Amino acid sequence: MRNSAKRTNLLRAAEAGVALVLSLAIASVQARAEDFAITHVSVVPMDRERVISDQTLLVHDGRVLSYGPAASMALPKGVRLIDGRGRYVIPGLSDMHVHIPVGGPTVDGAAEGSLSPDASAAFLDLFIANGVTTVRNMAGVEAHLKLRNAINAGKREGPRIFTASAIMDGAPPLISYTTPFGKPDAARAYVRWSAQKGFDFIKVYSTLRSDAFEAIVDEARKRKLPVTGHLPQRVTFDHGLQGMRSIEHLSGFDVALWPDPSKVSPGIPDLYTGFAFGTEAKIEALVAKVKEAGVWNDPTLVVYDHLTNELDREKRQHLPESKYLPPELRDDKLFNQVFDARHRATLEGSRSVRLAIVKALSDAGAPLLTGTDTPALVVVPGFALHGELKDFVEAGLTPYQALAASTAEPARYLDRVGQFGTIVPGASADLVLLAANPLDDINNIDRIEGVMVRGRWYPRREIDARLEAHAAKFAAPR
Repeated sequence: MRNSAKRTNLLRAAEAGVALVLSLAIASVQARAEDFAITHVSVVPMDRERVISDQTLLVHDGRVLSYGPAASMALPKGVRLIDGRGRYVIPGLSDMHVHIPVGGPTVDGAAEGSLSPDASAAFLDLFIANGVTTVRNMAGVEAHLKLRNAINAGKREGPRIFTASAIMDGAPPLISYTTPFGKPDAARAYVRWSAQKGFDFIKVYSTLRSDAFEAIVDEARKRKLPVTGHLPQRVTFDHGLQGMRSIEHLSGFDVALWPDPSKVSPGIPDLYTGFAFGTEAKIEALVAKVKEAGVWNDPTLVVYDHLTNELDREKRQHLPESKYLPPELRDDKLFNQVFDARHRATLEGSRSVRLAIVKALSDAGAPLLTGTDTPALVVVPGFALHGELKDFVEAGLTPYQALAASTAEPARYLDRVGQFGTIVPGASADLVLLAANPLDDINNIDRIEGVMVRGRWYPRREIDARLEAHAAKFAAPR
């Protein structure tokens, strides 16, 4: 009864919250997409590893029309010119693990509908400022559907959104804000409700029992909804791979790496501690199974980087980009209490194991995605996605392989090949203009000259003005 009442209150908060989030819809409706020509630019189409120099790329009605040699490309009448000399254009990036604050439970259990319209707008702006044009929201309420639809209709600025319904956990749940499903019938009913409402996928969590997990997977398959999330601690690695479209945080590996996985207790104390037992042989054996099953992994390395000792935690709380976040999203207390200092030390010490898993997955040809878990632990939208790309390269991937996990692979995962994620005729004009080649150095991903979202152009000066406006609004009173 208590959980039911809590869910009812959260849903009410969500419906109230959506009014706040969409209250700027009229003021910030995107202008009709203009036609553009990005001239003399180097195109990095991400259909394979290549750079095509000195091209003119045409955008019409929010979509890529074509591109070709600048010397011979005819410019349509009235097209708006963007100088691409010395610059590189890549597809928009994807953050495949985010939590959008528009209503429902936040990382601290409060109602996200309590965020101001300014705070909600800032959260979405930070993605665009960093070239992130597609996101996958990993815990949703109906307010997220309204926001998704408003963005798709051009009534609201923001990245393209795919969203889960509420997190489906076992009883008792791992963390209080997830929704417990102890019985298979209740789990099936919620999957049916999620499909009827139009959510894009189902998210499962750590303490689900095997029978409830099987019911979710079976019902989701009937409803053609992918299942993603934490591979539950009570479900074996082999069995879980048969039901998951993707695995978040490398969960499942942590349990399977234990000397005796049957000894792992469901809940926080043993969560992710199994990375400490990783060896090259164990990793290779597990990766082979992932490859065979065709399951994607979204490692979210960057959020683990924020689970650190107390000394380093103080430094991370004052990262320069945190000034763009509203004050209510700058609090990292919850997860630093959930994972106590000793637990965090174990996670810090096993960082090399997580990097080794990512490298092994890539080497085996097992598909990868980039995600951040923003805003947990003051992981700042957009900026953190750049950090995830750099972590992938630190793990041993090439810059191209890292970028593919953030462009072409998300489109393939979402069955949207040709719609975004690559620069091909007919694709959405989601583009990032860079001052230097990211395939030479992944750090060039920071050197953004402009971003295009469905044909709406954000030049660097507008991006900077928006960021500074947000920083001014959220600055602490002097």
